[in-house]
Amino acid sequence: MGDAAGFINPLTGGGIHNALISATLAAETVDDALRRGDVSRQSLRIYEQRCDEAMWSGMRRSFFYQRFLLNYPTLVDWLIRFLGRHGGVAKTFVSKL
Repeated sequence: MGDAAGFINPLTGGGIHNALISATLAAETVDDALRRGDVSRQSLRIYEQRCDEAMWSGMRRSFFYQRFLLNYPTLVDWLIRFLGRHGGVAKTFVSKL
């Protein structure tokens, strides 16, 4: 599977979604390299760029939210209770992270 250990969501602690993205990107990168007949380190470095493009902005946003929310534990408690009572809102909220 993908490289979940390197792509853990800082806010949720989840990694499965990012692991699937990184696995897909890894497979595409290897497939492209094999078709070109170039599996050099330089050729495979595009994987890092693809991961950055696909996931970096979301990871940065989650890290910002995590750091912000650490300063407001009462808000986090309220938010968890609210989202627990409103499943549809919770699903929408989490999908935006």
